Order: sequence, then C-alpha cells, then structure tokens
Amino acid sequence: MMLINLGGAEIVLVLAIAFIPLALTLYCILDIFKSQFKDQNTKLLFLIIVILAPFLGSLVYLFLRKKFKK
Repeated sequence: MMLINLGGAEIVLVLAIAFIPLALTLYCILDIFKSQFKDQNTKLLFLIIVILAPFLGSLVYLFLRKKFKK
C-alpha cells in the first residue's frame, strides 16, 4: 500500500488536507441552521449549495452570508 511508505509529516499533511474542508463544511452547515435570514428560501438555497459543493459552496456562503442575514 502507498500509505506504508509515507512518513509522519506526509500523513499529517494528508489528514490536514482532508480535515480542513470537512471542518469548514460542518461549520457552515451549523451556521446556516442557527442563523436568521431575511428569507427562508435563502437559508435552504445556501444549505443545498454547501451540501452539493462542500468546499466551494462553503466559501461562497462565507463571502455572501452577511448580505442575506437579518
């Protein structure tokens, strides 16, 4: 297997690359649920975007969220 040939630093790097997008997506989903939006359809739209395109959708949500919140 390829993982056997990896050193400690490489394993940490691979885990960080996998963990950061996951943590960002989970943060955005939780923030969407607890936030008040001007329109409920906006909340649903952001949730769908974050779920269907986790990393890119999370970035879009983080940049646009203040514009759509109450």
